[in-house]
Amino acid sequence: MVTIEKLLALVGALLLIGAIVWASISDLGRDGHHANSVSGLDQEFAVELTSLTTDKPFEWRKPTPQGGANWIFDIFTPPVIYYDPETKTFTVTPPFPNAVASIDAYEIELIRIVPRPYRFQLVSYAGAAGNYLLTLEDLENGKDVFCAPGDRVVELGIRISDFQEKRVVAEAAGEGATEAFDLVGEVIVEDLKSGNTYRLKHNDVTFLDESDAEFRTSSGQLITLSKGDSWSSDDATYFVSSIRLDEGLVEVEKMLTDAGDKEVRLLNPVSQLNPLNQSNRNSRLSDSAPGTF
Repeated sequence: MVTIEKLLALVGALLLIGAIVWASISDLGRDGHHANSVSGLDQEFAVELTSLTTDKPFEWRKPTPQGGANWIFDIFTPPVIYYDPETKTFTVTPPFPNAVASIDAYEIELIRIVPRPYRFQLVSYAGAAGNYLLTLEDLENGKDVFCAPGDRVVELGIRISDFQEKRVVAEAAGEGATEAFDLVGEVIVEDLKSGNTYRLKHNDVTFLDESDAEFRTSSGQLITLSKGDSWSSDDATYFVSSIRLDEGLVEVEKMLTDAGDKEVRLLNPVSQLNPLNQSNRNSRLSDSAPGTF
């Protein structure tokens, strides 16, 4: 038989369990409401800019070897990027059919055009009218030739047809300077080999109509070619068809060894030798220029 004490104890236990359950449900409801309220707030965060200050200069660490004992860094070559103005787009491939890098297939580069002097130059003269003694420089063998007006030097293929000493106005030293005169010898030489006549002046250089062209090959070799000369590589032959000193241009024809195709170009020299710089220098063409040793 259930006593009154046991019944009261059972009711009390049930009330305690109900209170615990009620308290748990109330706490969950309050936490959920708090979470929802926090998530709905608009919060602002201020960013404070700070600068790093130090009394010591910053030192970069040395790169560590990654490709051997002597490795320092790798060189990165960026790709060539093309811009198409019609489509306003960028691409790493040419957007145009002909927009490709041009490759200069010529294996020779024109360095300069060199005027070719006549093989004899008037070095000096002595004497008086009707009794002059001339000294010519033979550029082919580096020897001096002594002759007089009217002489015929058969072994050298020349004849001295005339000689005159002319009085010419010297270049003025400056404005207001007194006008001065120089005596300049001039000899006329007939070339028995070519049939041409040349006028040689003392302390001046007489050039031929022909000039030479100096080239540098792709391997760094220096070569000198005249009109009509050619130079060949493994791939092509280069023929000098004309040398235009007055225009500073050399016309070169390239003939491919295998295909036989011909390409003609006008080459500009890297440096042009001015023939006027050769005038009024030392008495001999073979002498060093003033200031050189």
